[in-house]
Amino acid sequence: MDTKPQSNHVIRTLMGSRFQLVSGVRKPSYMLLEMDRYDEFGHKSPYMFAHCERKLAEAEVLGLKSIADGKGIPLVVIGEIDGNNHDVICMTESKLFGKLGGTIQSFLPLEPDYGEHMTILGRNSLPSGLQGEADDLFEIYVQQGLEFLLQERVVRYGQERKFEVVPDGLIASNSLVFLYDCKAAKGGYAFGRDSIRQFSDYVRSFHERYSAYAPRVHSFLVVSGFFESPKTLPDRSQELYAECQVPLACLTSDEMRAIVEIFSAQPTYRRSVDWKKILSSVIVTADAVRKNLEERKKDKVIPSTEVKTDGNIS
Repeated sequence: MDTKPQSNHVIRTLMGSRFQLVSGVRKPSYMLLEMDRYDEFGHKSPYMFAHCERKLAEAEVLGLKSIADGKGIPLVVIGEIDGNNHDVICMTESKLFGKLGGTIQSFLPLEPDYGEHMTILGRNSLPSGLQGEADDLFEIYVQQGLEFLLQERVVRYGQERKFEVVPDGLIASNSLVFLYDCKAAKGGYAFGRDSIRQFSDYVRSFHERYSAYAPRVHSFLVVSGFFESPKTLPDRSQELYAECQVPLACLTSDEMRAIVEIFSAQPTYRRSVDWKKILSSVIVTADAVRKNLEERKKDKVIPSTEVKTDGNIS
């Protein structure tokens, strides 16, 4: 099945939200996808999705409706249609992504070995089957994991800018900015005075360059396999705050692995979690995320999409 770039993110997001592809065909005006998904009770719900490249004429909608009715499954048009809706569910891409908890840019965090690889890479070791430098791969895994969880743009500066005063990346939205650094360390990452000075330089440089265009940095996130002296992290956070008025948030690869696992089974809830609150903690934990998530579930605003299936998504 050939797909165009504008359809790829739709397919990734549907599959990342546990829809499994039954069949797909490209037409001149739309991509037609037959998919199904199992709910938390093991019931299979089939759907037919038509991702449009332009507004569909009424005759085209009737043709699609006839195909869906022949299979006895509901039709969802992603785009615009002319004429009466004919009992067809029609929505924009943004509304679809909102219902599914946001877009999914990469399948990497949903791969079955993502968590194991995160743990190994965080300790600056190379997992079996991967090629490259462990620290560089760790940055990639962290970026993809953060992008999956936060549903915000995550910029990874990469090795090509390692001689500039920039962190490994930033998480940016219209109202919130986090800077982050990845520290793959075999014996655990130890914060020194140089680390605090370096992070402070990153923050000040960002504010000097972008103060007219972006909010102030909320916190500086450090991700590592583990930290050598966890009890000292609150003190290190105070030191950074004294330098640049931005606190630390520290996340181990094992905790990040657990957080990704929480939402890989229920991606709809990613946007309901108060990530600003979560990333305000000096030590970020999966338990804190679970607690926040349970509070959102009690609100009963977002329907549960947790699924149990032994099928692969990729």
